[in-house]
Amino acid sequence: MFISAGTCSGSAGSSEQAECVGILSAVQWAAKQGLKCIELETDCRAAAEFLNGNAANISWVSTNLLNEASDSLKNFELSSVKFCNRLRNYAAHTLAQQVNVAYLYPIQYSNVPSLLSAQLNKDRLFCNISVS
Repeated sequence: MFISAGTCSGSAGSSEQAECVGILSAVQWAAKQGLKCIELETDCRAAAEFLNGNAANISWVSTNLLNEASDSLKNFELSSVKFCNRLRNYAAHTLAQQVNVAYLYPIQYSNVPSLLSAQLNKDRLFCNISVS
């Protein structure tokens, strides 16, 4: 089942902070949708480690963002945070390429967009929220 995918642009001091903003945005979006379960994939190993309660060397800005995301994750009946190597997360990479298009307005897909369809079928990522 495909729930949603999207992308938007913003500013961050580093790629780590950008990833953490994306994680927080995805968690907040899922909560607003009333979802009870969330599987979050990120290509930021330190963020995944932090959210799974392990030691991680991240900036204080990222720590604050992830603490807020962690607090929100507690409201889900089931949550999972996984590290997914960027080279193996083509769906997130494909969405990230859309950021230039989303410079002024966020892009949200409620149905599987053609640019993701083949890859989602290949990867079987139908229940995941991928952050890039």
